[in-house]
Amino acid sequence: MTNYKQQSMVDIAHELLSNAQEPMRFFDLWKKVSELKEYSDEQKDKNESVFYTNLTLDGRIINIGENTWDLRDRHEFKEVHPDMNDYYMDEEEEELEEEVDDTTEEDDYN
Repeated sequence: MTNYKQQSMVDIAHELLSNAQEPMRFFDLWKKVSELKEYSDEQKDKNESVFYTNLTLDGRIINIGENTWDLRDRHEFKEVHPDMNDYYMDEEEEELEEEVDDTTEEDDYN
């Protein structure tokens, strides 16, 4: 029998996801982790945000959308790592739109 009280919350989550063989919603994952850690209601409230933060920082587990989490190695690289060029292009387009808007405002006052 595993002593979950001595394990980190993220290690427990990793084990749960490995055994589940499918993604899990955050709430369900947190519920199981907090039960295995035998947290009181106060400890659950205190540690939920810490758990979420640790999930986002752990390289083995990813958010695959809609607050559903899975093991990184179950997903292709392109699913896990978005193309940053798409983000940069959006920012450049927004900057160009702002420049056009600024020019229009100046023309209104002339």
